[in-house]
Amino acid sequence: YLTLSYCWGKKPVLTLKSENYSQFKDKIPVHLLPKTIQDAITITDALGFRHLWVDSCCIIQDSGIDWLTQAGEMAKIYTKSFLNLAATWAKESSDGVFHEMNPCSLSTIPIYRPQNTWTLQESMLSDRTVQFARNGIYWECKSSMTSDIGHDSVHDTQRDLNELEVRWFQWNTLIAEYSKRGLTNKGDKLVAMAGLARHFAHIANFHEEDYVSGLWKPTFPYSLLWRVAEGEAINSPQYGAPSWSWASVTGEI
Repeated sequence: YLTLSYCWGKKPVLTLKSENYSQFKDKIPVHLLPKTIQDAITITDALGFRHLWVDSCCIIQDSGIDWLTQAGEMAKIYTKSFLNLAATWAKESSDGVFHEMNPCSLSTIPIYRPQNTWTLQESMLSDRTVQFARNGIYWECKSSMTSDIGHDSVHDTQRDLNELEVRWFQWNTLIAEYSKRGLTNKGDKLVAMAGLARHFAHIANFHEEDYVSGLWKPTFPYSLLWRVAEGEAINSPQYGAPSWSWASVTGEI
């Protein structure tokens, strides 16, 4: 199966809910889905696959129990998928996967950082990702990246956490990256990070019980030294974490 990483955006979209659960089990009205999902379905079929996992269609959005359960399993879902399709450039789910390119515009291969918090986790956990960016299509695995215009680059994508020498430094780097990303529901912070935290604990030889509100007990003193990068800290209106955790405020850490 394939997976899709994309930004929902602010426009209302058709999602799986309790009221249409039976309908979705029988047949999903594809023509009513956002263009990004429709494009991903087309790509999945063109590649010869029958199954595509999309969060808005596979998680009951108005069920807190199902949402929390599935959100905790997202790390496993993306880790075990054959390929992750990432609509990197799109800010709305209605934008579609592909972006019209200027054929005269060439550039070196950048290291794309997804703008959505969920997408950050998904791209880091996936073994293989196709990035549909504004200026081209990029194939990315754990050790290299290549583009549709023939540029190849071998670099440290910082996605293979097993190769990191300093575990605590990488985690705090992830937190800094995480805090830059947009999250529609500000109360999702720690939930969105849960899957990545479990994956990190496994490869860093940490115990899952050492993970407390976004911080790790083995590196607790250092981890408490976070600060807001710019401006004043804005406390989250929804309870998400204790005041000593970076997750308690909104903004770049």
